Amino acid sequence: MAFPFLTRTAWAVAACALTLTSCDKLVNGVVNEVEFPEQEPRLAFTMFLAPGDTVVEATIYRSAGILDSAGSQALRWATLKVSQDGQTLFEGDSSHWMEDDVEPWMQDVNTFMSIGLDAPLMLGEGPVVVEVDASPEFEPLVLTGEVPEQPVFGFEYVPLADSVDYGWGYMEYFD
Repeated sequence: MAFPFLTRTAWAVAACALTLTSCDKLVNGVVNEVEFPEQEPRLAFTMFLAPGDTVVEATIYRSAGILDSAGSQALRWATLKVSQDGQTLFEGDSSHWMEDDVEPWMQDVNTFMSIGLDAPLMLGEGPVVVEVDASPEFEPLVLTGEVPEQPVFGFEYVPLADSVDYGWGYMEYFD
């Protein structure tokens, strides 16, 4: 009879020992301090171009670190210039900044440069040079991108066709 009593006592002592040794973590908390390095702001630029565009929208921002509660800030004094083959296609400056009045808390998110073009954008194949000047805070940025050649595709139109062969043995018949 003494053996079952000792095992119960041993279990109780082990449970108390585990509880007492783990209480230190409960009292002091289990907090791991993560060190985040200071982030040096960088120039952030986004723009999409396509042949035939009549309005070009771009964003020019100062990047923000994880500890920066203000977030990324629009650089409204920055200028933008896009050229191809030495010819300026369009330019943007502080007069082209717009604010989208969706929500007040999203004011900086919905701030962008909108440049209306007089004629549809004519982009040819080859390099396009984008120059962003946000001085004195940042050095001027010059980017070069490549406009690919226009894709060539073909199709065959058969008027009043009574079936379509989609391939892989799948045919669709029409009445």
